[in-house]
Amino acid sequence: MIFSRKLFVLIISLILLNCRDSSTPTANLDFSPGPQGNITVTSPTSSENWQPGTVRTIMWNKESAINKVDVLLFRKDLKILTITQGIENASSYDWEVPADLDYSHHYRIKIVSSSPGDIGTFSDYFYIIGSQVTN
Repeated sequence: MIFSRKLFVLIISLILLNCRDSSTPTANLDFSPGPQGNITVTSPTSSENWQPGTVRTIMWNKESAINKVDVLLFRKDLKILTITQGIENASSYDWEVPADLDYSHHYRIKIVSSSPGDIGTFSDYFYIIGSQVTN
């Protein structure tokens, strides 16, 4: 009787493990910075609050060997949007923060080389806030 209960629990456990949602794209799970080049994001920083509808400057120290970069926005570990891609590696980009972004302190910018190799890095987490937020 004890053996049949254990077998039943084991079978149910296996069924439940196989029913997990595996539809999450694996591209969104890769949130590690990748190989560190000499790109370092200098703005935004963890103390910055960006407001939707405003123009903010994303800044980074550039790697001289990288000609073009992509600028990406992540929320937590999920890529939300490509801000721009294939731009000259000029160490800054002026970006109008979209009005439809949710307010959160879980945003990060990733600057990455446009050429293969994924050389790049993330910014600190920063806030996107609404005008009604006072602190």
